[in-house]
Amino acid sequence: MHSSVHILASCFALMGLASLGGCQDVWPPDPYLGAIDASGFDPLFRGPQEGCLAPRRGFGGTTGIEPVTWFYLGALTPRQLDLANAADPTRTPPTGAYVLSGCTVHKGYERFDPRTDSFVRTVQYPIMSNASPEPTSVATYRPWHVVIPASVRAERSGKVGCNDIKSQRSLEDRAGWDRERKVYGRGDFDPKVLADHPYGYIIPGGLPDGLDIEVRPPTWDDVRAGRVTFKDWPMVHVGMPIMKTANARASCPLTPGGTARYPRFPADPAADFQFPSQSWLRGLLSGYLDGGDLPITTEPARCPALVPTGRSCTMPTDCNTARAEVCVMGRCLGRVPVCPKLNDLYVPQNEVASLATGTVELMDMSGKRTAEVLAIFAATPGQDGFSPVCRVRPYDPSKVTCTRKEAEAIAPRPLCTAAEIAASPGAVVAGPESYVHCLFLRPQGS
Repeated sequence: MHSSVHILASCFALMGLASLGGCQDVWPPDPYLGAIDASGFDPLFRGPQEGCLAPRRGFGGTTGIEPVTWFYLGALTPRQLDLANAADPTRTPPTGAYVLSGCTVHKGYERFDPRTDSFVRTVQYPIMSNASPEPTSVATYRPWHVVIPASVRAERSGKVGCNDIKSQRSLEDRAGWDRERKVYGRGDFDPKVLADHPYGYIIPGGLPDGLDIEVRPPTWDDVRAGRVTFKDWPMVHVGMPIMKTANARASCPLTPGGTARYPRFPADPAADFQFPSQSWLRGLLSGYLDGGDLPITTEPARCPALVPTGRSCTMPTDCNTARAEVCVMGRCLGRVPVCPKLNDLYVPQNEVASLATGTVELMDMSGKRTAEVLAIFAATPGQDGFSPVCRVRPYDPSKVTCTRKEAEAIAPRPLCTAAEIAASPGAVVAGPESYVHCLFLRPQGS
């Protein structure tokens, strides 16, 4: 783990501001220790020495060619789309995030003061599980988190302040976690049930009095059947400026001579950039991008990830084709039980290789220009079929049938909707499927 208690106190402390001590007249809060050290993160997630996180322009929306704003967070492999870790022989559960409700806003903490406060005290930040990975490699990092609901018990109402709890260990202690037996409570139980409860087991009959928190952990069956909420919450440097526009001078405070207006408080609508949403990881302040709920599917044929079934085969019919199993090199491979829905992202075939950099050089008889990669989404937030996991669909611009074009003097590209591209004969180029993480940032506080 790359963490330190000696670095920035918060995203606002990055600008030379101090932090505020804990409130001592209520149920004792966990001490504020500092923030996650992001020096070991992949450059895409590292911030601020790598610069600001810039949005990209795409098209979709209600009209199909309406401008939309999104963030590119790297390519994804089928293994990264295995939400339930079904391909993991150790049965490691997916990363969990405790979402705590019922915290109290104590008098004096109703407002956020960037000169003194390290974090807000009007809402409780998510508490990431101790096993949450840090994004050291974009090629292996999974930003998906299973929501583990927790709430302040009724008899403790008014005594647990927002963000008093800053770690999984503290939350478990306040919820009656038995570290030796890995259960909540002190009664008798059948140890065999633990295999079905990756996030802990509540002993029937209730919990002892005097506890602060009640946790409702899901079972393996809940996870595999899609009866849990997965959040699209990639971790980033807590002090990474997130630009409102792609204009670095206007929206990135790290640009020399820039004019970006700083936020006076989290999610300040008048600011030209924002800091990430915040969470707690192992007692330290962490940043994340809030992509909201991850749409999922439990239909095997719609999951691109494959896992060994343990059965051998000599022909496709030896495998369970009803569950979309396939025969590969003499072994039956099956689909994982739950994975993200896929959102089709149409990109000109000559621009797909530039998705990571985000820009492409275009040229015609009129001259040469640098443009953003043309990204056209089949669905955007709020529409049926939306997902931040995008299946890249290369297409040949010379074969599309729509007549609209970009308003550019140099090399204007056809501007078709996803449906028009899909309906153009021969336009979509066949080939191996590839996937990228297309995050549409959810406004803080929504």
